[in-house]
Amino acid sequence: MRIKHAKNRSMTLPAVLTAFCIVAAIIIVIIIIYLPKKDGNGTDTTADTVPAVTEISESTAITEPVQTEDTGDTESTAATDAPPVTEYIPPEVRDTDFSGCLFIGDSRTEGFMLYSGVKGAKAYTARGLMVDTYFTAPVVDMNGTKISVSQAVESESSFERIYIMLGVNELGWAYDSVFISKYENLVDHVKSCMPDTEIIVQSIIPVTLAKSESDEIYNNENITRYNGLIRDMCARKSVTYMDLVPYFVGDDGALPEEAAFDGIHLQKSYCERWLDVLKQA
Repeated sequence: MRIKHAKNRSMTLPAVLTAFCIVAAIIIVIIIIYLPKKDGNGTDTTADTVPAVTEISESTAITEPVQTEDTGDTESTAATDAPPVTEYIPPEVRDTDFSGCLFIGDSRTEGFMLYSGVKGAKAYTARGLMVDTYFTAPVVDMNGTKISVSQAVESESSFERIYIMLGVNELGWAYDSVFISKYENLVDHVKSCMPDTEIIVQSIIPVTLAKSESDEIYNNENITRYNGLIRDMCARKSVTYMDLVPYFVGDDGALPEEAAFDGIHLQKSYCERWLDVLKQA
């Protein structure tokens, strides 16, 4: 019996050695596969074959081109097929800055100052202001005292530009010559007070067709005639005449019905158009 037991132990020894060799071979293969490889310069090349683990964060989710210090070229930190990151650009803002400008006018210019969005400008306006009451009507509040527009102009330092629009309230005057003579006096006064200031006299904006056809005085026929007088006066006085009519009328030569709430005074959108026309000019 003892001889037989010894024989069995001797027969199992090769099996044990074989199993040991197999395990050792497997371990060696695993070490070869996962051991970091070195190139000829001793650099680790494992990253070329094993994907890196990237943490998704606010800094890596949005990638922008970065400047290289040596060449100034741009290299992307994201994949080449990733969409570019563009800065958000807000809608274009209208340029409404009229700093250094003065506006003189009647209720139409009052509406312009209220609804056009104009900024930085000063205004001497009043309902019913005319080319003669420019000198007489106390409509400007100056330090708690009411004075005329002419007195206010005299007390001011120089402006870069002065915009003037008057004439619609004078359409009922009996004599055109009186109207344009008074207007010339106004322009002469402004020029004498501010000789280096650019003076821009604006045409009278037409009224709506409904208003024009229903009124014997405040109609587009009279406005056209007065605008001709104003244009000629500007040529004589060497000041700028700005014809606003083409920017406001339709094919019928009248202000669109939706442009004015009473046929004369402009709605907000048309006050904004007025400002844009002045700015472009």
